[in-house]
Amino acid sequence: SQCDSIRNLLFGNIEQIAVSNDLNVNPLKQVVKASTQKVQVNASANGALYTELLKQLGLARVNLLRETPLIQIVDSPVLPLKKEKPGRLLMGILFSCIGGIITLFVLVYKQTKSMLDI
Repeated sequence: SQCDSIRNLLFGNIEQIAVSNDLNVNPLKQVVKASTQKVQVNASANGALYTELLKQLGLARVNLLRETPLIQIVDSPVLPLKKEKPGRLLMGILFSCIGGIITLFVLVYKQTKSMLDI
């Protein structure tokens, strides 16, 4: 909000400079030039202040990003956690396949051993 208010002041000063330059007065009078110079000095001071505030705002953003954690907890777990077990049908099929493969290997081993003994 400070940056915005300083920016508005700066834009107001720029408009005041334009208004004072547009006046049709005697160019020999120094009073008109003095008011224009006052506004120009005020505008340059506000411009320097505005740039400094923008630098500080950028540094504050960098520091905020540096301090925020990279990992954020999206959902917290509901305790106690439910244990998920595979179904009986799936386990039955799995163990029958494993048993069939082991039986096949045992039968092939016995067949090859009996062929080698002959």
